[in-house]
Amino acid sequence: MKKCNKRRKPLISIITAGYNCEKSIMQTVESVLSQTYTNIEYIYVDDCSEDQSFSSVKKVNDTRIISVKNEKNMGQSHSLNRAVRLARGDYIAVVDADDICLEDRIEKQYEAFLDNKSAVVSCSGYYVVDENDKLIREHRLNMTASECAYRLNFSNIIAHSTVMYNKKSIDINNLYSVRYGIAENYELMLKIVNTYNVAIVNEPTIIYRILTTGITRKNKQKMIDAVYYILHSHYKNMYNIELGYGKYIRTINSPTIKYIAEQLKLRKLIYTLIKKNNSIHYTAYIKEAMITIKRSIKNTVKKNVRRT
Repeated sequence: MKKCNKRRKPLISIITAGYNCEKSIMQTVESVLSQTYTNIEYIYVDDCSEDQSFSSVKKVNDTRIISVKNEKNMGQSHSLNRAVRLARGDYIAVVDADDICLEDRIEKQYEAFLDNKSAVVSCSGYYVVDENDKLIREHRLNMTASECAYRLNFSNIIAHSTVMYNKKSIDINNLYSVRYGIAENYELMLKIVNTYNVAIVNEPTIIYRILTTGITRKNKQKMIDAVYYILHSHYKNMYNIELGYGKYIRTINSPTIKYIAEQLKLRKLIYTLIKKNNSIHYTAYIKEAMITIKRSIKNTVKKNVRRT
């Protein structure tokens, strides 16, 4: 890997928002401080943990670390926004408290920005491991920025810990929405990738750890519900497509059935349309697909209502 000119290296802020993460946070911190790209600062915002998370980070003797603790539990989005406000770097990289940066993560993503001058955000592939650090799979982002934007219309293919922003080119005020709770990163990725240019690093730069105690695992139903409402808002704002079926929301405890139906049927149909037309101009196909399957999704929801 080519060496960057030290005189031109900008400061890069790496941020983490953590809550009761004492079992994993020190590995995260060590991976950040071991980066081959050395002009960094690390900002850890503790969301009023009840364990030793904050004190563990506080004990680390490294002037690059800035650690603060919320006076009360504010939630992930508030904590991330606080970290963003504290960041002094030209770029902001995110790593969640369960995950580990590979040692050349920041260097690779910074070089991706150098290769793509118009990029506002960078993301990469990642390794997935269990809580015993056993490798589950390797996920590569072998796609163009347009393909990435298209696939985000159905599910979040971007690991939050691989995201890095060019702070000069994006509005950092309340970057993470508090509206969608634990799915705040998906809402942000949909917004950014459909608005700005993206620099993609195909190979993994982080290790994504799946924990039974993780926020997503413990709140699986809330995550599904949040993703549905994010997609509902996204389709409405981007394509003027209504996914709501408002009169049914009052009669179903959870929108899960609608989310699953739309995921499966939309994805299958639009993949078929794109293959047929040999194109990635997905906006028109989403509209065409929605007209085609809206009735079948509505019938699926009606059947679910009758069962409840």
